[in-house]
Amino acid sequence: MKPAILFSFTIFISAFLLFFVQPLAGRMLLPTFGGSAIVWNASMMFFQALLLLGYIYAHFSIKRLGAKNQSKLHIALMIAAAVFLPLSIAPEAPQWDASPALFVIQTLLVSIGLPFFVLSASAPMLQSWYFSSDAPDAEDPYWLYVASNIGSLLALLTYPFLIEPFLSINEQKWVWTGGYALLVLSVFGASFFVKKAPAAEVTATAQTSSSWAERGLWTLLAFVPSSALLGYTAHITTDISAIPLFWVVPLALYMLSFVIVFARRQWIPSSVWVWLAFAALVPSAYAILLALLEPVGLLLGIQLFSLFTLSVAFHAILVDRKPSASNLTDFYVWMSVGGMLGGVFNTLVAPAIFDRMYELPITLALAFLLLSMHLPRPKFEPPSVSIGKAVRAKGMQTAFSVLVLATAAVGFVTYMQSVDEVFEFTNTMLLIGILTPFALWFVHPILAGFAAATVCMVLPMGYQHQNILMQMRSPYAIHEVREFSSSVGQFHSLYHGRIQHGVQATHPELSRLPLSYYHTSSPIGEVMAIREDFYDVTPVAVLGLGIGTMATYVRPGMEMTFFEIDPQIEKIARDAEYFTYLERCGEQCKVVLGDARLSLQEQPKGKYGLLVLDAYSSDAVPVHLLSKEAIELYMSLLRPGGYMLFHVSNRYVNVRQIVVNTAAELGYVSYFQDHWPRETKLEELMVNSSEWVMVGRNKKDLELQIFDPRWEEQEPDGRPAWTDDWANLWVYMAW
Repeated sequence: MKPAILFSFTIFISAFLLFFVQPLAGRMLLPTFGGSAIVWNASMMFFQALLLLGYIYAHFSIKRLGAKNQSKLHIALMIAAAVFLPLSIAPEAPQWDASPALFVIQTLLVSIGLPFFVLSASAPMLQSWYFSSDAPDAEDPYWLYVASNIGSLLALLTYPFLIEPFLSINEQKWVWTGGYALLVLSVFGASFFVKKAPAAEVTATAQTSSSWAERGLWTLLAFVPSSALLGYTAHITTDISAIPLFWVVPLALYMLSFVIVFARRQWIPSSVWVWLAFAALVPSAYAILLALLEPVGLLLGIQLFSLFTLSVAFHAILVDRKPSASNLTDFYVWMSVGGMLGGVFNTLVAPAIFDRMYELPITLALAFLLLSMHLPRPKFEPPSVSIGKAVRAKGMQTAFSVLVLATAAVGFVTYMQSVDEVFEFTNTMLLIGILTPFALWFVHPILAGFAAATVCMVLPMGYQHQNILMQMRSPYAIHEVREFSSSVGQFHSLYHGRIQHGVQATHPELSRLPLSYYHTSSPIGEVMAIREDFYDVTPVAVLGLGIGTMATYVRPGMEMTFFEIDPQIEKIARDAEYFTYLERCGEQCKVVLGDARLSLQEQPKGKYGLLVLDAYSSDAVPVHLLSKEAIELYMSLLRPGGYMLFHVSNRYVNVRQIVVNTAAELGYVSYFQDHWPRETKLEELMVNSSEWVMVGRNKKDLELQIFDPRWEEQEPDGRPAWTDDWANLWVYMAW
């Protein structure tokens, strides 16, 4: 086999396994550790840190030992890592009393640490081996990185669409084990082609070590697209379109950029990509900064194209500055550092120091500055023009550009004030503002970048929709309290992106009414109106706090416990300046913070009369709260005669049928009601339509409700139920 084919295949399979194991490990962690932000952040940091360590190991081991001796060491490590196969996660309960993040990292390290470590070193290591081979094109092994990113991209696309839907977790582990065995054989075969002396001993052809300034620039050039990827993904999936698994699209575009820039033949030069990126980022940045949400299709196209061109441009600049192959591993180490820092900034630093999503404007500001440094300077060489005239012409260009920038600033002010009389004028100013950076380019590219960067930094600090009363950020989301009115009066509402999580009227007489999905005319209102002498639902457990609307149904002597994963939600619900449901409930309402499934496992069996589950309306449907094992847990917490109410309203996922099919497999009965407020008065009271599924052990337990003709008995439709070992989102998409 030719070395190029063998090395390409080896790098490809290694990258595929690397991106395969990350979502697999996440699914393995979920039932035991839950879906808290601590688990997510700790897992992300574990994978990023180990990837960087793998690159560092490849760099120093090859530098110290030489490629030939290092290949022997690496094969030994791969064989040693096989002891941990098939992969497994320790089933012990998390030790949250210590350090949750540390416990997650420790569990991952013990379970999959060594196999992931040896995989993470593959891309730079195998390229360095190829450089040390006798292959005809060994002097330039960078093109092999294309195979690595194709493998990563293929794993990214196949896992949610082909692997997870058709294979259980146990089957996935064995497939991954088989792939690892194939990789070991492939790496062993590739090691026979390593012939040359260590890169550190290459003679005059070897390039000296890169300067620290150059390494810093590599890091910065890798940081920007990494941070932009996470920022754009959060913006798109939160503010524009909360479609499940849509995060795959921006990540795929990001990886595709590596495939393009590391290819042997470049069809489009990096200077063109820089221009495209700068031009695309201007309307993208203005749409983000001015919180434009319509039209959805156009905005999606603008933002995805901006991310793609930005990623290609920065990675193209990075490739243009890459060292000779003798310093290849050093290059990849600092590129990895930049990528990791982008993830750390967006995932850990920004949520801790910003109350809004400032990280994307900051990254875009940095992108504008760096891109402007690589934009070509305009050339003005008119014939027979005196120096004086040239200076005057330059001054006129500067004055014109400053005027345009000032006019755009006026437009921003009018937009922020939301003055209806100047709406058309504002749109005109917005258009001028978009054109401003291009006008300033005629003075100097750096000035164009500086102007765009300044807007990105300044506008978010002062601009905010007038109806937003408060914003609070948590590791899970950015929450907004908005104020709006109808003919009935004023209302406060809690939002995450486009998803509403509760409404309360501000008028004292109306503020006691349950609104939104919980109005007295809704299915939950019917259930809570049942007289105690027929069936006492107390105590009640509610999964998902929102603004605490369920607290309005608490009667004297009743106990209601809310299970909420996000501590910031409780803070908002208890802030009487915006919402008063929990405050009025007093000691009868309790809030338990943490992953709901883990918290419920600590509750006594048969404790509750009713479970209300309202955690499925977002794009990220929590699989571990809808699996067969989870619903069995819920039923075990209900006393005889108790039942569950699932709020299953979701624009994209048929949560209703997931619950119905799972209940049927467990031998339970289920009824469905699609509630539509048909009175104009209810619509003015902000009462929303909603879908609910009621689940009980048998029909007798539900006889107080099923006499209502709006409740329809449900039958399974043949689609399999979700379990902790298997879940297929695409089967239940609401197409």
